Amino acid sequence: MTLGLSPCPNDTYIFHALLHHLVPSPAHFTPHMADVEELNALARQKKLPVTKLSLGVVPYIMDDYAIMASGAAARWWWPAKTCPKKNGKRPVWPCRAS
Repeated sequence: MTLGLSPCPNDTYIFHALLHHLVPSPAHFTPHMADVEELNALARQKKLPVTKLSLGVVPYIMDDYAIMASGAAARWWWPAKTCPKKNGKRPVWPCRAS
């Protein structure tokens, strides 16, 4: 399974053990290293099964991806879990797509 991540030190440190099979995992992950702009675009095109992305892209991918409860580097206003649909619509957060 492909895992999209950026070459930034945070990502390489966080995912090192997973990618090198040093921790138990239900799947084998193959890294796809790209800058966050490319990862955002690939997520919007539904090209990666698991990926890092910018919080600003979340409103555009909510129907196709589940947001993990951990792993976010964000400000205090980011919810720990996604919200359910209300009146058939997903919430939109005040952020940019990059």
